[in-house]
Amino acid sequence: LEKAVKDIQELANSSKLANMDQFATLMISEGFSRRKEYAKAVQMLTKFYQENPSKIPTDLISNRIVQYINDDLQDMVDQGQFIKALKLHNQYSETWMKSSGRIDTKYNVGRAFEQSGVFKQAQGLYQETLNKLYAMKGTDADKVRSVTEHLPSEDSVNLRLATVEAQQGHYSQAFEGLKNIKNPQNLTEREQIERVQLAAQLLDQRGETDSAIRYLTELLKEWSGIPALVAEPYLDLAQLELKQNKADDAIQSLKKINTLMDDSQKVNPGTHARALEILGDIQLKKGLKNEAAGTFEKLISLYEKSRPLASYRYKVGQIYFEKGEIKKAAEVWNDLKDEKNDFWYKLSQEQLRGSEWKDEYKKYIKRIPAMSGSSATPAPAPAERK
Repeated sequence: LEKAVKDIQELANSSKLANMDQFATLMISEGFSRRKEYAKAVQMLTKFYQENPSKIPTDLISNRIVQYINDDLQDMVDQGQFIKALKLHNQYSETWMKSSGRIDTKYNVGRAFEQSGVFKQAQGLYQETLNKLYAMKGTDADKVRSVTEHLPSEDSVNLRLATVEAQQGHYSQAFEGLKNIKNPQNLTEREQIERVQLAAQLLDQRGETDSAIRYLTELLKEWSGIPALVAEPYLDLAQLELKQNKADDAIQSLKKINTLMDDSQKVNPGTHARALEILGDIQLKKGLKNEAAGTFEKLISLYEKSRPLASYRYKVGQIYFEKGEIKKAAEVWNDLKDEKNDFWYKLSQEQLRGSEWKDEYKKYIKRIPAMSGSSATPAPAPAERK
């Protein structure tokens, strides 16, 4: 890469054509952009502009820089890096981005706020985005922006609006947002699934849990071949089934998530871990202790380093303890011995000390002939006084 850049710059310097240094800078910055090294592209253009303010038309360079910043912003939001995205926008909001007027910038900043849990701020930006999309619909500006910007569809923005309304407990407004989606088939696969999940959530809020389950069941039939997308709906379905006291159905839904992860490794780890937590708890409640221990042990082996699972490690030890496998329980509980899990470790040690006391008591009882069932002659009763 360094050699390629050096070669291009040397060619530009040796060329007799006018403005070759400008052309080379623009092309190299575009190359960095396509490699998703947006910061380098922005830095290169900014430096060239500062050193040669009269060589490049202001609009040309500012539009390029704003484009690269926005592309970087969108990539960060797509990857869930909302803090970096908000910092990036804040860095340029009073300079290059101040008067850009790009619609996609507002939309992406709104997504970053939504991911960070600041739903009211996201709602305002989404509404502003939607208003601008409606205002320029069918105009020449619409055609130009569709080429120069990554414009979201009206349906995508309505889905985002409905989602943040629901997060704020505004369920009626969320329903209206879903109704405003005119062409759901044109949404991305992830958005289509999110739309059904949200509809199921809102139906459940209205007490229509049967309808919510039906929505999710139909969704899962339609999208069963995409593990990365259907795991969350299966988790939603399991929680609704539990709400209706259908524990066996919930177990099957949760086991499906586990199977999807085993087969594809494409399920979100957080979703998989939560499914194992709920599945093990159900199995334990139903008295399926061996199955529960297996589920919890898998949960611990996969996610103990990334999630607080001390309570589940304690539950595994408790299962072995109640089965009389004291040594196995002690081995499981031993890993609780650290500051973070001090509560669970102390609780486990109390159990073990209680067990040791019982064992010592039994040995003591056995050493007393009358208590141990020995054939020794019992001591005679004292003679009755006359």
